[in-house]
Amino acid sequence: LRLLRRAIFGMFGTRQHAGRRARALTLLTAYVDQLNRECHPGAIESLEELELSGGIATNELDRLSAMMHGVDGAAVSRQGSVEVAD
Repeated sequence: LRLLRRAIFGMFGTRQHAGRRARALTLLTAYVDQLNRECHPGAIESLEELELSGGIATNELDRLSAMMHGVDGAAVSRQGSVEVAD
């Protein structure tokens, strides 16, 4: 988790990325909350109920990964930069 937090500040550490940094840290916080819920006694039963109700599709870590890999729009601007450099 510490490495993820450092990666977030490394990628979104500038003032212009403050919104993305806040969104990424919110996702990380929600993911930690999910991990805490999964570690309590009785978690297996509640997770099974959540899964059966269709509640487990993606989690915050998936959305955070998409942000860090540029799926949310940054990849397009990077590709433009690469084309300009060529």
